[in-house]
Amino acid sequence: MRIRNNKINVLLSNEENFILKIDSEKLNLSQSKYIRSLIIGYEIKILYHLKKKLSLKIKK
Repeated sequence: MRIRNNKINVLLSNEENFILKIDSEKLNLSQSKYIRSLIIGYEIKILYHLKKKLSLKIKK
């Protein structure tokens, strides 16, 4: 079992928090486990279009 000694706080907008909640529930993962999987580079196909859509909104 891995030892996790680092706690990170992340500030999210309401929209980002909503997306995190919905996407993690779709995959039946906790939000922490979902974030860890994204950090290590595990790309989940369902989210590709959502991330692309979100990045377009940010660029405008």
